[in-house]
Amino acid sequence: MSYRWLILGILAINYLACIGKDIKVGSEGSLSADSTAQIMIRTSAKGGEITERGLVREVEDSGYPFATVTIEFPERKFTEYFTINMEEVENASLDVIRHYVGKFVIFNYTSTLSYALLDLQLNGKSLLGMNSNDIDSNWRIIEGELDGASEETAGDLPGEISIWADDGENLYFEFYVTSEMVAANGKRVTGFYDIRTKNDIKSIKLMDEK
Repeated sequence: MSYRWLILGILAINYLACIGKDIKVGSEGSLSADSTAQIMIRTSAKGGEITERGLVREVEDSGYPFATVTIEFPERKFTEYFTINMEEVENASLDVIRHYVGKFVIFNYTSTLSYALLDLQLNGKSLLGMNSNDIDSNWRIIEGELDGASEETAGDLPGEISIWADDGENLYFEFYVTSEMVAANGKRVTGFYDIRTKNDIKSIKLMDEK
């Protein structure tokens, strides 16, 4: 065997050893039922969705039709937060999702980066009722013309507004438009925002459901 192939063989063995550390093996060399339920499994699904398995720890009503679902992955020792739109997910309701608390589920979700608008100011005055002490120095800032806020949000879902900066940069935000924002539409504003990961559940069911 050549030296090159010997090195490749060693690397392959080390790789397999690393990925096997989090998996419990039964007495007959197979995965235990407990391990299969708890280990986080990430696979590709349709439409760029990701398939996961985890333990539902908490469900919080975020205002219909949204809820925030806290899911723990015990084998990996971390917890993540997911948003679910119950009008878009089959057989989903607040009562059904709350029934999943304390149980293992399998679910599909998408993960994207989004801009979260934290405050909006016109001539130095907050349009969202915040004061200067509420502003975090770590928040990002964009200054420009407010667009898309020509009328108040009437439905349950947020609208989309944007801020157009002088350098050509424009950012879009999902937000419930208020009367104060309508009055500022088309004017120069200062937006304070953060970049966050948005995890949206597309389907969810108990592990033992078919």
